Amino acid sequence: MADLHAQLAAVRAACPLQHVVTAGYAWPYLEAGKGSEVLLLLPGAMGAADTSFQYILAFQDQYRVISFDYPGTIVALAPLIEGLDRALNALGIARAHVVGGSYSGLVGQFLAAEYPGRVASLLLSNTGAPDGAYAARWHLAANLLAPLPEPWVHAVMRATIRLFLPGDSAVQDFWRAYFAAAIPRLRKEAMVARLRLTGEMNARGLSGHLYRGPVLIVDAGEDALVPARQRSALRVLYPQARCTALDNKGHVASLDEADAYITIYREFLCDRS
Repeated sequence: MADLHAQLAAVRAACPLQHVVTAGYAWPYLEAGKGSEVLLLLPGAMGAADTSFQYILAFQDQYRVISFDYPGTIVALAPLIEGLDRALNALGIARAHVVGGSYSGLVGQFLAAEYPGRVASLLLSNTGAPDGAYAARWHLAANLLAPLPEPWVHAVMRATIRLFLPGDSAVQDFWRAYFAAAIPRLRKEAMVARLRLTGEMNARGLSGHLYRGPVLIVDAGEDALVPARQRSALRVLYPQARCTALDNKGHVASLDEADAYITIYREFLCDRS
């Protein structure tokens, strides 16, 4: 799909990958825009900073947009959340509207719980509430991948692409090619760490420390990765949330239906201004 290829190329050309180093970890990030408010974009488990290129282009005229990737050497929750806080501080960011989907929906919730003053609003999509009943499956996945050679892990990841992007549309063709190119750059240790972190976040839960600021929840009705129980519990956790459900959409809807998400995000953020 030429338009998406051109958009990705434009972001990569205009926003070279940078790194901010805190507590010994290098945090990769892209930056665009010069607005007075900050929009922080966090990637999914297999994503990188430029996975959010459509959102960068959509919001850079109104916001200072920061799109992070995660250091692959962080293997525990405390340094992950503390590191995000320190990275924001190093970039001179006091508060940000935090956008987190899938894996990063959990990360965003823990950031908001631990550092609520950092979070102007929390935008969650295709994610659920932490639930200890699902922790074991993520630890099992990490344990199964950890002993494998890295090429085998990459092969497993490539096999999952068609599971999450099963369609024949030009948009899904683009994203299959994007992830096929990105997977070789993702070290095995980083992928295993993200699986273990997903298990840790589910096992630990939010311990009663809940963010009480503005929350948006965008739910995909046919999300096969996040159980309905977790998605329902997310709405209970945040009774103040504005909730939107996209019927007949799956887990990757924020990628192949990005325009719909951008419209929902923009309406929510306009109400915060």
